[in-house]
Amino acid sequence: MFHRILVGVDDSPAAWLALQRAIELAEDGHGRIGLLVSAPEPASVIWAGPIAVPQSRAGMCEQLDNWACKTIEAAMQVIPDEVPVIKLVTHGDPAEALMREAERCDWDLVVVGQASRRHRIPFQRPVGERLRDIAVPVLVVHAEPDLGPGAKAARRKLWSRKPDRALEGLRPQLPVE
Repeated sequence: MFHRILVGVDDSPAAWLALQRAIELAEDGHGRIGLLVSAPEPASVIWAGPIAVPQSRAGMCEQLDNWACKTIEAAMQVIPDEVPVIKLVTHGDPAEALMREAERCDWDLVVVGQASRRHRIPFQRPVGERLRDIAVPVLVVHAEPDLGPGAKAARRKLWSRKPDRALEGLRPQLPVE
């Protein structure tokens, strides 16, 4: 059983699914949860461009810190009172913060959420893949894809390179026995 569970949380649906799974594990094992939120550093490219940014770097950092505090408080509202919680707010890359915390303390399990492919940042490896080299077991909870009534047809239309009418003249194929 896992008694000390570290969870990386943010405002993504995948992170909330990971938090729900961590709560289940903590309740079953009578364990505690560590909530880790990492406020990202504002990109320095923003202030190097020719366009004037209406806010200072310190103002952006303050907004990101407020976001991290609100995120961790929202996660606290979901966790039952019987489960002990440790709140951790860091700055920088979330995967690096999880690795540092997992190696520094004696956590039994790290739980992270991973968004579907279409919601990832291009050229950035998912957090679950970046945590492969730590000594603590990692549970990656995948976000469920949105499969609404018209999602499959919309996806087919989006990824199809042929017009919708291109398949109209084809005869249906007989099943092969």
